Amino acid sequence: MRGAPTVTKRLGLLLIAAAALWLSAGIAEAQPRGGGGDAGMAPRLPTTPLIGDELPGLPGGGGTPGGQPNGNAPHAPDLLIAVFRPDTPDDTPNAFAESLNLEIERNYEMAGLGLRVFLLRIPAGGNADTILQQASNDRRPLWVQFDFAHRTMEGSNAAASKQYALAKIRADSLPQAARGQGVSVALIDSGVALEHESLNRDNITAIDLVDEKKTPPGETHGTVVASIIAGSGKVKGLAPAANILAIRAFSEIDPKTGASTSDSYHVSQAISVALEKKARIINMSIGGPNDPLVRMVVQQAVLTGVIVIAAAGNSGPDAPPCYPAAQRGVIAVTATDDKDRLFDGANRGDYIAVAAPGVAVIAAKPGKGGASAYDYFTGTSMATGYATGLAAVLLSADPKLTSIDIRRIMESSATDLGAPKKDPEFGWGRIDAAAAFSSTPTVGAAN
Repeated sequence: MRGAPTVTKRLGLLLIAAAALWLSAGIAEAQPRGGGGDAGMAPRLPTTPLIGDELPGLPGGGGTPGGQPNGNAPHAPDLLIAVFRPDTPDDTPNAFAESLNLEIERNYEMAGLGLRVFLLRIPAGGNADTILQQASNDRRPLWVQFDFAHRTMEGSNAAASKQYALAKIRADSLPQAARGQGVSVALIDSGVALEHESLNRDNITAIDLVDEKKTPPGETHGTVVASIIAGSGKVKGLAPAANILAIRAFSEIDPKTGASTSDSYHVSQAISVALEKKARIINMSIGGPNDPLVRMVVQQAVLTGVIVIAAAGNSGPDAPPCYPAAQRGVIAVTATDDKDRLFDGANRGDYIAVAAPGVAVIAAKPGKGGASAYDYFTGTSMATGYATGLAAVLLSADPKLTSIDIRRIMESSATDLGAPKKDPEFGWGRIDAAAAFSSTPTVGAAN
């Protein structure tokens, strides 16, 4: 007799069964969302969930109206993603691709759920909208969608006269032993410069999902955020003893600012790898649309107790919510400066949980010829790194803390800014590392 299934397996069976129910109900055909070549297509799943909000991560279920990005969400014009059930025969994805004259570029199996995700290339001259419509009418895949664009949440290399971030959040009041030891943090970003003098390569494991190189290239954004979380040299991170799983899912397009881009396939695969490697925290200093595939894997992480921390977005006060930060269960982080003023480029919204320093903070970056360099950076990406470092410190102090515990401690101990209590600019306020550490049950009981 087989033993009881694990929590992850039970969750996977529940998610897949729910999706299958939607599909068998025959109520989920994709329809164009407006005219024109850039119009988005809804994934072939219903917009009304059958089981309430328990599974808001399923494509089309819960979350936001419509369950998919708006029609103008950027996506690759020549790529589609098809997701198949775990029990799909091995030859089915190939037959599906051949029937639509599509070429399979890459595929992976989603950790825990067993879903099979395929990246498909549209032939030259093919119309993405038309082919997606045809693919969505095919009952072989669980759903089909565009390969939506995602990018890192960098701002600018704003100048600053001094380094203030750790003192601002009172990290200098933490005990010497509070270093994030024993905590696994997945950093989903561009490549990290492992040779940088401010990064201890012994506690960084690098995986390249973009070019599949044994040693990923050192890129600016990934290196910046890694040093903010776990720097141990001239730039000191909040959790230098944390174990960093640096997953390269983004390619750099501007070394100066660190601007990097990715897509639905690579971001979702990176989250799946993080779950497979048993990361306790996932740092996502990135943003994109309300992507069905990414939303599903993020929700899988949240429901299995992983702490997901994401950048609130750098598109300004009138911008729509940034995902995955705006997804339920994710800790959304906005950025403040050395005087606790809000970063003027930050998104606003009820989804923002806390703020952290993110304006003109000094961080490590790759130098020429493999040298170590430093610069000042601005953006909600940087703020997210400090929140992630704090979460690692709290977990190292009390490994039994749940993701809900971590969120509650960070929010309740934050320094209130802006309107009283929670507001759409600062959330619950700027994180306070010392107050949060003192609020953990283990430390509080000892005091």
